[in-house]
Amino acid sequence: MNKFGKLLGFDPVAKKTSVRTEIVAGVVTFLAMAYILTVNPAQILVGMENAGAYWPSVFIATALGAIVGTLLMAFVAKMPLAQASGMGLNSLLGGLIALWAADTYGVRFTIGQAFAMVLISGIPYFS
Repeated sequence: MNKFGKLLGFDPVAKKTSVRTEIVAGVVTFLAMAYILTVNPAQILVGMENAGAYWPSVFIATALGAIVGTLLMAFVAKMPLAQASGMGLNSLLGGLIALWAADTYGVRFTIGQAFAMVLISGIPYFS
């Protein structure tokens, strides 16, 4: 097994593949998931006050989260899985809760309150 195989815990010869094939697969996976970088901030920030000011921050947080999650899967779990933000929770938060609260009760959430809702809703997943 070469250095690449030792680093990833993957033997390309035994799996009948090559480093080039794996790199192409990684690029294709990135391109298939890249839409989330623009959709995620739009979904989280819909209906929120000052949403445009926070868009770049949420964009960067989405990208960093995907990078960290994917690298952890590669180097710690030794699994070829790409990780990114869950779109279902973001749709629920932005589309249903934020817009419903604004339309029904005239309540607008701050960015801190929105992220607190995401954090709290993620706790049952990890416990």
